[in-house]
Amino acid sequence: MNQESRMAGNGGTPSRSCIHVFLIKPGLRVLLAVSLVLGGGCQTAAPKSTPPASVAKASTLPGLQKWNPLWWFGNADDPVPPDWYRPGSICRRPLWQLRNPLHNFSFYVIGVADRPFTRSGKFPEAVFAQDGGWNWAVTRCGWLRLPFLSFNGARVRFYLGWRERGNFGGKVNFGKLPAPKSKPKKPDPNPD
Repeated sequence: MNQESRMAGNGGTPSRSCIHVFLIKPGLRVLLAVSLVLGGGCQTAAPKSTPPASVAKASTLPGLQKWNPLWWFGNADDPVPPDWYRPGSICRRPLWQLRNPLHNFSFYVIGVADRPFTRSGKFPEAVFAQDGGWNWAVTRCGWLRLPFLSFNGARVRFYLGWRERGNFGGKVNFGKLPAPKSKPKKPDPNPD
């Protein structure tokens, strides 16, 4: 049934479902479409040259520890600062803890770094696209689908979502940024 016949049946006014589709703002329509694609899984949309990155890490954390808000502010992976971090400083250890204060929270409470997961997308093993521009990925952990989006341009660089190690993160940098580093091309093994 086309729109003209619907309008004729209602005395010249469009049907209610037709009005709702047109009332959604264009930006919201794009956001809705992107969320449906990312939320539904995008394994088939990944290029064949980049297979999904899989990470399987055995959980070494007790489950009750994740419920302790004081533990969220720690760093279970690197509790002691490495030798290169502020050698000789008196405040070395407290500054190390302040460097990334919600490490445990982003990796293990809202992140999936301690559980097996698969990541699919444009460049699933990286935060930013190799030659700059957009990168996207979806982390699959059981029934969860966790999105990731990043952009690397000349004046802005950002990312938001679940990164390649299973942790949640977000960052925005503005200003003149260095050009993205592209991987060196392999020499031709059979030069003729």
